[in-house]
Amino acid sequence: MRYLSRAVAGGVLAVALVLSGSPAQAFQLNDARLDAGLRTPATAEALSDAVPGDAGVTEAEADGNGTSAAGEGPAAGDSAGGDSTGGDSAGGDSAADADADADADAGSGPSADAGSEAQADAGAGVEPDADSDAGSEAGADAVDDSAGSGADAETAASANEGAETPADETSAADTPDRKTVKKQARQTNPAAGSVTVPEQLAVDGNIIIVPDEHGAISLEDLTAGHVPEVSAGAVLVATSDLGTLPVDVAAVQGDIVPGGKFSGVVTLSDEAIEATEELWEASDHQSGDEPSAAEVAELAVAAAADVGQPLVADGTVTPTAASEAYTSSLANSDAVTNAAVSRSHPVDIVNFGGTARTQATQAEMTKIVTDTSAFWKSQTNGQISAMPVASYRAATTKLNLCMDPTRDARLWDEAAKKAGFSDMNRYVGSGRHLVVFVNANCDSTVGWGNIGTLHSGGVTWINLGARPAGVAVSDMTHTTAHEIGHNLGLGHGDARSCASPHSAGPTSGVNGYPTGGRGCQDFGYLDLWNVMGMYLQTYGTKPPALAMSQKRLLGVTNSTMLKEVTSSGGLSQTFTLSGAGLNSGLRGLRVQTPSPGGTIFVEYRNGLGQDSGLAMLGRGEVMFNRGTNQQVSVGTGVKVMQGYAGVGRRSVAANTWSGGSRHLTMNQGATHKTYGDTARVYVSAAASNATASTASVRVMYKGFKPGGKTVSIAVEKGGSALAGKKLQAKLSGRWAVSYGGIPTSIKLSYRWYRDGKAISGATGKSYRTKASDTGKRITVRVKPSAAGYVTGAGSLSSAKKIAKTPYYDVAWGHKYYKETAWVKSRGITATITSGGKSYFKPTGGLTRSAMAVFMYNLNTPKGATKPRGFKVPKKSPFKDVSTKHKYYKQIAWMSTSGIYTGTKTSTGHTFSPGATVTRALMANVTYRMDKKVASKTSFKAPAKSPFRDVSTKHKNYKQIAWMYKTNLHRGVALATGRSKYQPTKKVTRQEFARVLYRYTH
Repeated sequence: MRYLSRAVAGGVLAVALVLSGSPAQAFQLNDARLDAGLRTPATAEALSDAVPGDAGVTEAEADGNGTSAAGEGPAAGDSAGGDSTGGDSAGGDSAADADADADADAGSGPSADAGSEAQADAGAGVEPDADSDAGSEAGADAVDDSAGSGADAETAASANEGAETPADETSAADTPDRKTVKKQARQTNPAAGSVTVPEQLAVDGNIIIVPDEHGAISLEDLTAGHVPEVSAGAVLVATSDLGTLPVDVAAVQGDIVPGGKFSGVVTLSDEAIEATEELWEASDHQSGDEPSAAEVAELAVAAAADVGQPLVADGTVTPTAASEAYTSSLANSDAVTNAAVSRSHPVDIVNFGGTARTQATQAEMTKIVTDTSAFWKSQTNGQISAMPVASYRAATTKLNLCMDPTRDARLWDEAAKKAGFSDMNRYVGSGRHLVVFVNANCDSTVGWGNIGTLHSGGVTWINLGARPAGVAVSDMTHTTAHEIGHNLGLGHGDARSCASPHSAGPTSGVNGYPTGGRGCQDFGYLDLWNVMGMYLQTYGTKPPALAMSQKRLLGVTNSTMLKEVTSSGGLSQTFTLSGAGLNSGLRGLRVQTPSPGGTIFVEYRNGLGQDSGLAMLGRGEVMFNRGTNQQVSVGTGVKVMQGYAGVGRRSVAANTWSGGSRHLTMNQGATHKTYGDTARVYVSAAASNATASTASVRVMYKGFKPGGKTVSIAVEKGGSALAGKKLQAKLSGRWAVSYGGIPTSIKLSYRWYRDGKAISGATGKSYRTKASDTGKRITVRVKPSAAGYVTGAGSLSSAKKIAKTPYYDVAWGHKYYKETAWVKSRGITATITSGGKSYFKPTGGLTRSAMAVFMYNLNTPKGATKPRGFKVPKKSPFKDVSTKHKYYKQIAWMSTSGIYTGTKTSTGHTFSPGATVTRALMANVTYRMDKKVASKTSFKAPAKSPFRDVSTKHKNYKQIAWMYKTNLHRGVALATGRSKYQPTKKVTRQEFARVLYRYTH
């Protein structure tokens, strides 16, 4: 395989080659491709301004003795312009890398004398790492400082060749520059064996999101009002062929979510294309060879960096199973559920060294990871069982140690290769973590980490040089735990500051950023009681516990540590909280409040357990000045937060006003008011100093107290509460609330109960009782409600017992209730009983035997047992009715009274007792009863029928017309005029009851 190395000779790019392996294998660029020495001074200066700090071990740092400023270059006495294949160069690191990687397995870090040792090892046949850039470690960059180098001579000759004489009158404006000429030549006459570099390269990979991070700051500077520098995060695409590239977010289509599939392009400038061609032309290839697409891509990435124009991708993001799972977790503002699965997260450490502070040992860096492992095992409730160190590599690099992911994240790619993987993609979604340690003078952040999910793994970058001089390496444990927290899916621990007297305000989106109302703004990283908050120099050895809101967002809480609080538990509820830094007891509350308050979290920070290393302890309250009128104090006490399930699940600690100043923690007697003041958190006991083991916290909801107005039940039209009557709720008095004024607009809800059980559908101001309510106790509860108030229990009325009606199946309000009740009171019909209840069966057909009973009883005087003058015949007048028939005497009376003699047959008269009465027969027998029994009827039928369906020639016309005349039955009214009588229609029991009632009234 061929490996490229480069050197600078008199400011002109030179390329030296080392041949190894099969010519068919692709090129692998060495790590010098972002060396400051390969850029023009202007470019190097521009990048130095953009990415300030340590650039690692580079040619630009080499001194005259051939020893690098980082102490990782060639040994003293090596020539600065040495043989690129034999000796160490001022910029060479490949031999040192090989030795460092070999030593890494033995537990040693990078050595200043690594170059000579590596060379000796190489001569003994020691193989480089099996990672994909091992070959670059076997080569060497050469810097030729000689003024008479061949490269310079060639450049000079080229510059003089074809120079114009003074007699040449061609205008400079008309003469194409060298860049344009070369571009035209490439397009019109490509030479055989030359490289054709496209203006765009395809980019395919996975989306990785790296959040903003802050720089190093001390507690003293923070309290003095200094604000740490914040470095912008980035959206990256991790590819297998182009490495990891920044993404132009403004040009991307689709939702940018971790794990999304990116497809797009990078566009190369003319300078980058030309530099790519020059790299190929200077490489070791056979005449006529053309590079593969993969080789062109890799050359282009290096060339773009060389000319100070790192490639930036634009394209489209499409969902994947991983990104869709992530997106679905954003649906609920703070509820993220993970299966309680315990998993181990292996960690690969790659140490690139540096000179900012005393170099950390392998043991010290391993301990940082080991302590981070113990931290996250505790904070995830064991869902991360361990984070064992799987490998350690000490290596050097020509890339800038002060990584800026907005421009160049290749340090992660290189570290992944050092650890034995092809690219950093292998760490995203694998459950494995890559921890990159550097020791550099970076003016930017102290650490980077990509956003993942609980068990996805990820990559981090930690600058051990961010700690103050003389401070132990363990001070960077906080930063390491913080960046690993990003890998687990967490955002930052922020703080919210609002204008007096407010503690909260309106927010928008799943990330919950303030919209400007009530003067609220969020300060990044300022929740110092949270590992996802700010790292303070000299206080990082023992990071604080993760906020309970973010534990919930990770899905690692249980009911023992975090209690769900709702208004159903009452308007005032008191809880005893243990310190959130401990590993047992109730350590937090998740309080759901009415709109617009949202969900808040409450925890107690007393400086015990995991919180025992915090900067504030022993200082009382510490005040941070964040600008004009933005002083915020923090100490031990009760903390109120909100959690937001955006990309990077963040927590925001809310301020509380007390004594005219803002406080992020509350002590005894302090009260926090939610947005809209729909709920309050009051510290009722303890929390007054760091030694208090518990705090008593009262959660109060703004709402209506039980009782208040009195509820009574009014009965429709007074009297007894009969089944079928409507009951109505009546209110008197005044509603009462827990705090605040009584709202002007109150809605009332009603719920009716039967013997204490809710009646289905009975939710109105009134309730129509039913037959099934007979003998039951009916009550009604009325609840007031208003925007921003908890409804509460409301008021309950006293009970009304529902009285029974004459017939169970004819309730009060029934169309024929009056008639059927009269029938019962007169004893006109026999009572049908079932299950102890009396039934009338109002819609049942009226049989002839029932008709006889009705008329017999109607004509029996009060106190008598039979109609006047009636004697029960010993012989039945009807051949189909035996003297033993249940209703024989009533049927016999119909015949003897002349009301109905039945149907005459050749063998005698029949009554057909089970047959249903028709309307024609009903008119006939009623007419005859009036004539024969009452001797009242003297009626002359009208010449015109009152019913359109009854002719004057109908056999029962006279009787039917009499029914109409006497208002006993008016038939069925029609819109077109006369009614219909429907003489053959079957008569119901309720219909006949009405006729008899009208007859007697």
